[in-house]
Amino acid sequence: MSGFKKINFEEEKMKKRIIGIVFAAVLVLLLGVSVAGCGYKPNGTFYSLQEAYDNGLLTRDDLLSIAYYNQNGTWGNEEVMGESFEPQPKAPAELDQATERALCRCYWEQNKTLFESEGITDKQMEVRAYLGTYNGYIALIMGRGDVYEEAFRRYTIDGILFSISNYNLDIEIFVPDKEETEDE
Repeated sequence: MSGFKKINFEEEKMKKRIIGIVFAAVLVLLLGVSVAGCGYKPNGTFYSLQEAYDNGLLTRDDLLSIAYYNQNGTWGNEEVMGESFEPQPKAPAELDQATERALCRCYWEQNKTLFESEGITDKQMEVRAYLGTYNGYIALIMGRGDVYEEAFRRYTIDGILFSISNYNLDIEIFVPDKEETEDE
């Protein structure tokens, strides 16, 4: 029986463990690089719809489109919009998941003191509605994904009605920081 090699099972187990550890380390490294290199990492400021309009970040036409998308049509603004109103198209049509997560994190960071005092984490935040991008500024409704309060709130800006179906939420405008170029 000299043709058979004696197998050391402990040595084989150790080899498999080492291979597993190396494989796991490579996998973690690859996932870390792919996650770090993808998605939108916003830095900027959230403003209320009123603040954004008052500061000239949005036009009246922008407000009309935001109201249209928020209320799923001309509801409440029939006189202002008329029968043939066409909102500005959403561009992009939807936000990707990485952008939404980054916006949630940014929103939480901007309101960190309040949210921490209430025990709210950034993981509880979500984009409740994306209402379009206007002049590079993103209109959306942010909020906790686990809070649903059926209390309607209505307000007008420049004669345009906005109706929010959850009293704790509002339309927010995200204004990204201006990137400084080397030319400046």
